[in-house]
Amino acid sequence: MGNDVIPFMFNIGYSVGISNSLVLYEKAFLVVEGESEENALPILYKHLFGRTFLEDGIVLINLFGYSSWKTTLKFLGRHRSQMTLILLDEDCRTTNPTSRVTPEALEALEYPNDFINSNCFYIGSKEFEDAFSSDDLVATLNKFYPKHDSTVWQNSDVDTFRISGCKFGEELVRHVQKTCQKHLRSSMNKPDFSANLASLCSNHHQVPQVIHDVFQLLREKAGV
Repeated sequence: MGNDVIPFMFNIGYSVGISNSLVLYEKAFLVVEGESEENALPILYKHLFGRTFLEDGIVLINLFGYSSWKTTLKFLGRHRSQMTLILLDEDCRTTNPTSRVTPEALEALEYPNDFINSNCFYIGSKEFEDAFSSDDLVATLNKFYPKHDSTVWQNSDVDTFRISGCKFGEELVRHVQKTCQKHLRSSMNKPDFSANLASLCSNHHQVPQVIHDVFQLLREKAGV
């Protein structure tokens, strides 16, 4: 391992809570761009396989945790491209001007076309949260964010935000913050909601197919 690689790997290990000794033996990397994915994916992985990312040698990297995200991506592309997968919101390809990671950005960082085609995955109609079924979204709302008027959440409450041009997760959070019991409103945010959603998605069929695909390839790369 080159002299420039070891300090960088230690920095990744420190950022994601992995010891220096373990990070030297990483087997696969999963890069995401937000806290929702960072919170939910480890829970879903444990549901499906009964093991943690750490136990299987998989390092989860949330690029929002790195001020020098381009350096992080460039490093992975140069030194760990065959061990790296990237999971992005679908709207990164089209309509999201705030996304750091786009196909064009990866090309600018000299990622090969075969990487973009085989190791990049996109989730949802637009984003992570809308990839889950309305039934599971509503079950999460009724368990963790009941309405202040004691009526139950219905599928129609979430389906209204699946319309074109609507940022599903943000609109849903704003609506729930106004509608759930008052003492829960401050705790309603996308990362916590995603973790709560993942906690209820313990069955294979509840997990979006793209996440199954990502996990399968990660496990192949990690040799588990």
